[in-house]
Amino acid sequence: MEFLILLGFMVLVFTVFFFVMSERSNVAQQQIEYASLLSATSVIEQEILIANQVHDGYNRTFEMPFSIDGVPYIITFGGPNEVTLTTLDYEYVLFLPVNVTILGGGQTISAGRNRIMKQNGIIMISPGP
Repeated sequence: MEFLILLGFMVLVFTVFFFVMSERSNVAQQQIEYASLLSATSVIEQEILIANQVHDGYNRTFEMPFSIDGVPYIITFGGPNEVTLTTLDYEYVLFLPVNVTILGGGQTISAGRNRIMKQNGIIMISPGP
């Protein structure tokens, strides 16, 4: 009888231990994924800040990764200074200090090559090749 009580207690301790370790592992993985998301948005932010600081006629092609740690994503401009990067699990919104115009009629930029330019003080991004 005492053995069964001790065995039950040990199973309970191992179950709680496993649950706590699993939860910590999930939190660590989420932090890694979120850091990767921030890294991708910083590419856009840096390109826009550079374009804002240089003279008219600036024209540069920059590349966005095709996936973030193997996860596809979408970059959407929700307004002239709001960028949203969306994956299956996360959504990160970045507010820019300047207005940006997306050329081509859409509000998304694509993974791969994109072109940023500055004309007449207006920063524009042309998605795709």
